[in-house]
Amino acid sequence: MRPWLVLAAIVLTVVACGDSSDPLSTPIERPDGSWVLQAPGLVDAVRAGEPVLTLHVVPDEIDAVDPPAVFATLEAEDDTIVLTPTYPRQPGVRYELRLRTIDGEVVDTFAIEPLPVDELPSPTVISVHPSLDVFPSNLLKLYLTFSQPMTDGDSYRFVRLVDQATGEDVDAPFLELEPELWDPNQTRLTVWFDPGRIKRGLVPHKEMGPPLLPDRAYRLLVESGWPDADGRESHTVFEHIFRTKEPDRLRIDPSAWTIENPQAESVEPLVVEFGEALDHALLAHSLAVVDASGTDVVGVGESLDDDRAWGFRPDAPWKAGTYRLRIEPRLEDLAGNNLLGLFDRPPGEDALTDEGPVDIAISIDWPPTN
Repeated sequence: MRPWLVLAAIVLTVVACGDSSDPLSTPIERPDGSWVLQAPGLVDAVRAGEPVLTLHVVPDEIDAVDPPAVFATLEAEDDTIVLTPTYPRQPGVRYELRLRTIDGEVVDTFAIEPLPVDELPSPTVISVHPSLDVFPSNLLKLYLTFSQPMTDGDSYRFVRLVDQATGEDVDAPFLELEPELWDPNQTRLTVWFDPGRIKRGLVPHKEMGPPLLPDRAYRLLVESGWPDADGRESHTVFEHIFRTKEPDRLRIDPSAWTIENPQAESVEPLVVEFGEALDHALLAHSLAVVDASGTDVVGVGESLDDDRAWGFRPDAPWKAGTYRLRIEPRLEDLAGNNLLGLFDRPPGEDALTDEGPVDIAISIDWPPTN
């Protein structure tokens, strides 16, 4: 993999939606990693939900295509706008702020000095998904996301699951895969609960029972001492306490989803509410919006509400007309059930035939006139 692809996650982009005559200060990075820009003319646009500030990475290669925007929170504070990246700025990565017109033309840029590599702090767990407090007891996967690339090969020495009622570690709850399942940046680890213990009828399930029992409290622990790719060890213990409910043995049904349609000539997000949490990683690749001709609408999709919803914001304003939400059948819920069938299927029950993506019609209308 090319080095710039490993780094490709972060350029700051400003889309000028306010009065261009308003003065813009030099952006300032706060200690918490957020960026503050004094821009009175952009405040109203931010409060209206316009994406006036987005986050990208500057590629190392001149002919490289800019990567898409990554996730951040944008807010207005008095006459300033504040961008808070979802993940911390990475040492050695080049950043810049780009000021654009509403049509996307770059009118100014602000270069930002990369953080020295030797200032890299000790690694930490910055999130776990699912991030809810209650899971089905046949939960299939966890995703641990770290602040920087980590070492692999010995991960399960640092990951524990404790039964809150007894204070004891759950015996062998995870499937210890070799090689481990890391994303290309080596910052997100997929941890599988043992499928053999989840699926009824298999020998591990009969001999050991499921890893999680309904109506119990558990504590997920990630111990300190886990080294990153440069050998820096973590100094803090991460924990997430959750409860379990009855197993989820229902196939995903998109007809039960709720869709909030935006209005034409806006860049409001289209929001899809699932009624349950879905698989965090698969959400990033399993949903798309296409126009009447079947062409993908260019924009940014993101998981919302602890993976219980998904939002899609187009790069260009919506046009009135018919669109389709395109769903890949592989999309799973927290128990591994997808559009085709159950992960833990009863004996003799076959999954549905995979006939390709499932589409839901969407109508984008003009705003009502007074």
